[in-house]
Amino acid sequence: MVILKIADGKVIADTPIEHLLPYETNFSDTQQVKRLVDKLGNFYRPKDDPIGRINLLTDAFFAAGIKISAKNQAKVSKNPVYFYRFTLDGGLNLMKKMVHDRRPGASHADELGYLFKSPLATDLKDEDKTSIRKLVTLWTNFAKFSNPTPSGNNLNVEWKPIQNAEVGLVID
Repeated sequence: MVILKIADGKVIADTPIEHLLPYETNFSDTQQVKRLVDKLGNFYRPKDDPIGRINLLTDAFFAAGIKISAKNQAKVSKNPVYFYRFTLDGGLNLMKKMVHDRRPGASHADELGYLFKSPLATDLKDEDKTSIRKLVTLWTNFAKFSNPTPSGNNLNVEWKPIQNAEVGLVID
């Protein structure tokens, strides 16, 4: 099964894990690298599970860099930094619709279907309409108040600024 190919035809999913480690790990001890690679291999690739490979690629190419960037931004910013993880699996997950992905969960950029009108969004269910209202309110509150959940909001959720690059809100 091919998960992702790059221009020269190499299958990234078959790339050795040590080549996918974030640059910031900066290990010089080869034994440390081997131990980490063994742990990651057991975690991400049990029995050649394709979902494990997808999670490995997601963490290597998206999550690690995003988390490092958010942490660094929070260190130097005078203003709060808000960090979220989108896990909602609803009717407006555009990326999944575009690639006909039926697996559970959210894909990269799926939240855009809840923020912007799309021709792929037809026959909205009540829960999708509720999710649209909540997400748009979070984003507009942030634009207006520099805080997605200012006091007095009616969202029944508090989105806290990041601390130590931990997710401040899981949107599901």
